[in-house]
Amino acid sequence: MIEHLGLAAVTAALQYTVQSAVTQAVNQAHVTLRRPTNNETLEGPRANIYLYQAEPCPVLRNADLPTRASTGTVRQSPVAAYDVRFLLSFYGDDARYEPQLMAGKVLEALHTEQPSLPADAIEVLDQLQPALGFGRDPDQFSSFWHQLVDAYARMRAAGMNFFQTPLAVSELSQLWSFLFHAPYTLSMAWQCSSVPLISALEPAPVPPVTRVSIRQRELPPPRPVLERLVPADATAGTILRLSGRGLDAGALTVKIGSAEAGIVAQTSEMLDVRVPAELSAGTLPVVLEYTDGHGRLHKSNPMAVRLHERENRT
Repeated sequence: MIEHLGLAAVTAALQYTVQSAVTQAVNQAHVTLRRPTNNETLEGPRANIYLYQAEPCPVLRNADLPTRASTGTVRQSPVAAYDVRFLLSFYGDDARYEPQLMAGKVLEALHTEQPSLPADAIEVLDQLQPALGFGRDPDQFSSFWHQLVDAYARMRAAGMNFFQTPLAVSELSQLWSFLFHAPYTLSMAWQCSSVPLISALEPAPVPPVTRVSIRQRELPPPRPVLERLVPADATAGTILRLSGRGLDAGALTVKIGSAEAGIVAQTSEMLDVRVPAELSAGTLPVVLEYTDGHGRLHKSNPMAVRLHERENRT
């Protein structure tokens, strides 16, 4: 269960990755976790990480289903997903390019792969113990650290990821002058998206299945489709040949206008029908109709035939 450890876990993973990077760039460089102030003392080359914003993740904001039934029973553990933003600041001797070297190495490390949090990272970040208030009790801090490692692994598996957030000059100015009231130093912002915070509420067990019922439903035959009609001009008694697909679907009725035409020959792709004698001259629709096993009437697409009066020769 991740519960409330999400924010602390992503901070620890970012600290471990940044610590490994700055150590490679500048000798004896280290990482601190605190709010930038205007009373920064000379501590040698270092990078500072500060989580300055957390807001609901817009992508997963509606993913949390109602957590309780109408009776008040917990149906699902409440989950809230957050996007958190970190400010990474770099301090050191500018004449030796120490801030630039550390920033470059951190950018390379974070661009190459996502921050990791292995179990043995506790040895690299041993200086965290007094800062977190655990004193020098290694057993107590080790237990807490393994909870962070487990929480971070679960979040990575759920799709959480880090990426750099562009900051305009105006945004940097507001951060440093309005929020921190501190002189500016080389800094950048990174965001961790979809950090889940899961409640410790345990959902009620789902009732067992007491009955299994299987319903079988007969599918209707495919709808007939007319593609061709010859001849396009006919008289009463003429044999029309209809071509298409599914022309043998059940008991078919061929309608020419309002009259039913008699079927002379029938296959799945061809129908021969005789034009009824009672029809008047004009352009009439030819439609196939059939009723499925549930009594529903289906019709094909219509085609047109031009019907002429039969000439009477004396």
